[in-house]
Amino acid sequence: RKQFQFNLESKIKTCRYIGELVKFKMITKLDAIQFLKALLLSFQNHQIDMICHLLESCGRFMYNCVESNALMMKIIETINRKSNNISDERHKIMLQNAIFCCDVSKNTKKKPTKSISILDQFLKNILFEQLNRHSIRKCFDLIKKFSWNKSEFMHFLIKCLTSPWKLKYSQISCLASLVYCLSNEIDKNVSIFVIDGVLEEIRLGLETNISRYNQRRICTIKYLAELYNFQLIEWNIILKVCFNLVLFGHNLNGYSQLDPPNNFIRIILICELLKGCGQYLIKDDGFKNFQPFFIFFQAYIWKKKLSEYYSNIQNKFPLSIDFNVQDTFEFLKMRKKYYSSPTKIFNLISQITDSQTNNVNQLVEKYVDAGIDFPFIISSLNDRPSVDDDEKNGIRNFEDINISQQNI
Repeated sequence: RKQFQFNLESKIKTCRYIGELVKFKMITKLDAIQFLKALLLSFQNHQIDMICHLLESCGRFMYNCVESNALMMKIIETINRKSNNISDERHKIMLQNAIFCCDVSKNTKKKPTKSISILDQFLKNILFEQLNRHSIRKCFDLIKKFSWNKSEFMHFLIKCLTSPWKLKYSQISCLASLVYCLSNEIDKNVSIFVIDGVLEEIRLGLETNISRYNQRRICTIKYLAELYNFQLIEWNIILKVCFNLVLFGHNLNGYSQLDPPNNFIRIILICELLKGCGQYLIKDDGFKNFQPFFIFFQAYIWKKKLSEYYSNIQNKFPLSIDFNVQDTFEFLKMRKKYYSSPTKIFNLISQITDSQTNNVNQLVEKYVDAGIDFPFIISSLNDRPSVDDDEKNGIRNFEDINISQQNI
């Protein structure tokens, strides 16, 4: 009620305090509306600031309540009418923001919703809400009752089965189990379409490398591991995906815009894939074919560590990535195959390229997609000290190699 134009901060705090009391129902909504009407009588200077802060604190609450909605609409109309006569641009912007806080529905553009049939909505409810480890058989029986002869249903079903990121992370294995049941008892083509869609999603992630889709890529790679656990894919697909994660997009110069040195999503994906299916993979006869991959995987990690990006003291290779890789090797019972220094890795790489070049090329042609330059790891050795020199000088870790390069 005071008309003096000072103590603005205390007035604003009082208005916000009143707004919080209204939301906790310590002050009635009608009293708050009376406060707004009193401030609207002299619509200038500090009164405008107080109106804005009061609306921002409790305006939406009173607007959404049934008993005060009509009165709030009249107050908003009055504010819109009186704001046209204000010359101060700051007050105009504040009033627009306050009105926006009260009535968001008129100011936001709703995204156009896709028209989905009732059966499709029911199918989404089964797969993304009802599915868990206790209701797999129930969900299978419900899906079995759909009309499988319609191509529209099959298309929508495959689309849902290839979207594991829409489920909880702990329920991805349930979706893989459901795919196993559907392919064995109803249609074998279901597993083929699902595997093809999952591999295409992984390839798309490698081609784009958008950070906001990282969680989606982790769910997809976890889903691929679960498909292997349910014997829907063989070990050679897992090995091919692992090689693609290490080699895709790299050139002979050892630099790739799709995989910069400070990006570790590929390492995380490989660890997630091997941990997800490792308990069954180590018992598979084809696990012995993974030995060359583990060498190139560690060389890929050391290539990142030895890049120019980490030559700066401020940029440090994250320890969480190292611990994740070590845990993966321990989980696969390959602790002895994990090398903590780059000299042994580079020595093994040089032996493979010198004496088994033909075998390496055959390995690439067999497990890696076309268009990938394989020797990107080998080319990075040209600018590094030789293995023999490192052993003579006693260089065993990354810091010593950096010091030796600076001395050179």
